Amino acid sequence: MVLDSAANRDSTYKLTKRDLVEGVLDWKLWGVLWCNILASIAPQGFTIFFPLVVKGLGYSGATANLMTVPPYLVGTIVLLCVAKSSDHFHERTIHILSGISVVVIGLILDIVLPLSNVHARYGGLVVLLAGTFVAAPITVAWLAGNTPEPGKRTFILGLNGWGNLGGIIGSELYNPRYGPDYRFPLKVTAGLIGVAWLGYAAYHFELRLVNRWKAGKVARMTLEEIEDERVNDVRYADRKYTFVYSL
Repeated sequence: MVLDSAANRDSTYKLTKRDLVEGVLDWKLWGVLWCNILASIAPQGFTIFFPLVVKGLGYSGATANLMTVPPYLVGTIVLLCVAKSSDHFHERTIHILSGISVVVIGLILDIVLPLSNVHARYGGLVVLLAGTFVAAPITVAWLAGNTPEPGKRTFILGLNGWGNLGGIIGSELYNPRYGPDYRFPLKVTAGLIGVAWLGYAAYHFELRLVNRWKAGKVARMTLEEIEDERVNDVRYADRKYTFVYSL
């Protein structure tokens, strides 16, 4: 943000029509947005209905609300650690997939454990919340890092906000009529999160293939052509052959 502000100190840079067109046609956004929506079902759904799920485990009233605090605390700590690690190693895919894997493990625990085993199922919820907040913010960082033009990046990240549609799906799933065990919404969530895992993995290999294709293009270019590619506007932002997508 500081670099963008310094580059635009004279306020000459504006959001252009090309930014909007390039953003709408950006395959990177549409390739990952649906994964973000599915991965957001757990955090969005549980933010609203987690007290109901805890109540279904045998807690009630103020105690049910109080028991929702520890899992969110664990989730916050894990998210901070994973985000720090992701930036340190300049890596997104493994961190996102690891977070989603933890969510799936937590969901499976709460599906297979009997309702009478209240404490074990609560432990499953702690595991679930430990990984549930990882995917969405790292997806934002991933898209931002792979979109160098400030105008297009602003538009892309705005469209990525549609990942919050996961909250609509979650609000329909975690309905009190599925209590007290909530096994049906947990199973559906596990299935959709699993699809998101596969989608993120496929997205990684798609970016890798594009990087390889770009590298082949650059390898056949002269130094003068490479320099011209950097400065001309024939191909915009990340579409330039010299731009390498982070993985």
